[in-house]
Amino acid sequence: MTHPSIEYLYQPNQDVLRFGNRILINAYGMRSPDFPALKQDPDERRILVFGDSVLNGGAQTDHEALATSILSRQLADVWHKPLVVGNVSAGSWGPGNWLAYAREYGLFDADAVVLVMSSHDTADNPTFAPLNPNTHPTECPWTAVGEGLTRYY
Repeated sequence: MTHPSIEYLYQPNQDVLRFGNRILINAYGMRSPDFPALKQDPDERRILVFGDSVLNGGAQTDHEALATSILSRQLADVWHKPLVVGNVSAGSWGPGNWLAYAREYGLFDADAVVLVMSSHDTADNPTFAPLNPNTHPTECPWTAVGEGLTRYY
């Protein structure tokens, strides 16, 4: 969905299957499970990871295979404390999108913030151009077969 300061982000509150992969988008438009905006337990640890399509994984990556999901499982095994790892990402996001997101939503009581960046991200500034429905769909497809034919064939 378009956003006046972030440029675009995922429509919040989604739990869908795309191409056989579970895509989970929380109430804040993150590719993460839901969690409260502020910590509920003083022992809880929070990490926010900002990135672009590499971190996000797109429809080709199942929720359980995301780097942030793997990190969450591994740290939970080591720390034995409540843990939240937020995946703040979308395809073609750069530092301008990340900053706008942090200004809009805050940092959710994060203990650490990680930026996953490659050299092309430094010049990837928000343009606020209309979203291309082939790369940033704004409506649900009627059917998977229809989407395959119209979008990929």
